[in-house]
Amino acid sequence: MATWIILAAVLLDLIFGDPTYSLHPVRLIGNLALRLESSARKTIKSQTIAGLTTAIITLLISIFVTYIITATLLKISLIAGFIIGTYFIYSSIACKDMIKHSKEIFSQLKENNLILARAKTSMIVGRETKYMDSKEIIRATVESIAENTVDGVLAPLFYAFIGALLFGVTGAACFAILYRAVNTLDSSFGYKNEKYINFGMVSAKIDDAFNFLPARLSIFIIAISAFFTGLNWKKSFIISLRDHSNHASPNSGYSEAAYAGALELQFGGDSIYNGNVITRPLLGDKSKNFDINDIVKASKLLFNSLLLATLTITLLLFI
Repeated sequence: MATWIILAAVLLDLIFGDPTYSLHPVRLIGNLALRLESSARKTIKSQTIAGLTTAIITLLISIFVTYIITATLLKISLIAGFIIGTYFIYSSIACKDMIKHSKEIFSQLKENNLILARAKTSMIVGRETKYMDSKEIIRATVESIAENTVDGVLAPLFYAFIGALLFGVTGAACFAILYRAVNTLDSSFGYKNEKYINFGMVSAKIDDAFNFLPARLSIFIIAISAFFTGLNWKKSFIISLRDHSNHASPNSGYSEAAYAGALELQFGGDSIYNGNVITRPLLGDKSKNFDINDIVKASKLLFNSLLLATLTITLLLFI
C-alpha cells in the first residue's frame, strides 16, 4: 500500500499543487519552530544550544504527531490510513506550485511587464528583485527551479521511499514529514546573519545532512530527465560533476550545475541580498545567453525529474 500512497501523493500535487491554509503541516511546523525559538532564546543562554533544543523538539513533535495520527487511523481503517498517509506525503511535495509560479513569470516577461514579473519572482527567490532586468529574472527563476528540484521534489520522495521500505505506510508518511520539518527549520533559521549565525547553525547542518544523498542522486535523475526533455543530458552530468563544489552549499551545487549543463547556461554571478551585492560562484559554461524559453525548458525538466523519480521509486517498491 505504501507504493500507492506515494503515487497518489504525486498525483495530488500535479492536480492541485500545494494549497495555502492555516492547518497545512509545513505551516504548523514553521509556527511551532518560531514559538519554540522564542522560548528557547529566553531560557537558554547559549544561542547554539537554544537552536539545537528548538530543532530537536520541532523534529520530535513533527514525527511523533505524524506517527500517532497515521498509525491510529491505519488501525481504524485501511482506507483512512491510506488517505492520511497520502495527505502527509502530498503536503511534503512542491512541484506544481513551482511550475505554476514559473509560468506566471514567463507570461509577464512575454508581455514585457517587468514590474509584475519582478513581483512574481520575489515569491520564489530570496534575492531582491526590485531592479532586475529580464535576463536577471530568467536566471533567478531557472536557478530557483533547479534548487527546488531537490528540496521540493526529489528529497521528500526519497525519504518517503526510505520510510516505506523500513516501516510501510506509517514510515513513508513520517519520513516525508521529517524531511519537510528539517527543510522548514533551515528555511526559518539557516541564515548567516547576526541573529541566526549561532542559533540556526544546527538547523543548517541537519539540513545539509538530510540533503546529502538526495542531492548527489539528483545528478542522475536530472541528466536522464534532460535526455527525455530534449536537453543536453551529457553536459548536465559532466557539469554537475565538475562544478558542484563551486557552490557555497555542500548540496545545492549538484542540481544547479546539472540544470546549468542541461540548459547550456551559466548560473551564478551578482545578486542583491538585503541591499548588498553578493557574487555567487559560476556554474556551467556560457554557451548561450538566458532566454525566456529557458523558463519553460527548466519547468519541463523539473516535471520530468518528478516523473522519473516516481517511476523509479514505484519499481523499486514493487520489486
